[in-house]
Amino acid sequence: MQNFCKKIVTLGHLGYLAGSGTWATACTLPVVWFISSSFTLSILLGVFFLGATVYSFPLFKEHDPSEIVADEIIGFTCAMFGIARLGWVYLLGFLLFRLLDITKTCGIHRVEKLPGVTGVVMDDVVAGLYTNLLLRLCLWLFL
Repeated sequence: MQNFCKKIVTLGHLGYLAGSGTWATACTLPVVWFISSSFTLSILLGVFFLGATVYSFPLFKEHDPSEIVADEIIGFTCAMFGIARLGWVYLLGFLLFRLLDITKTCGIHRVEKLPGVTGVVMDDVVAGLYTNLLLRLCLWLFL
């Protein structure tokens, strides 16, 4: 079971590639496109990956192992939840989420320092929530 969860949280071997967070987010984009308007499916996706992350986290030796990319899936799902399905909006969402996740600005770096798996997942959730708010602002201003 541990090896199965490890494969899930690394998306097979995707987590071992350079830029694994960006690759994971890119792979998540089409899935999120289809489920973003469904509260139930979005929650189920997030809970599934959160459970796998919590279960497999002790198998990794670092505080925030780059191999674990399930946190990007959870965060990007938050970023795009309830957002209009427009190509430019999803591209902007992808770019904003990755920018916030990589730079850890706007207090995200503080959240990342929370102990254990909490910090690993919550920094991406906060980046996703910031992205969602910024996208809603853009849609309100430009549509």
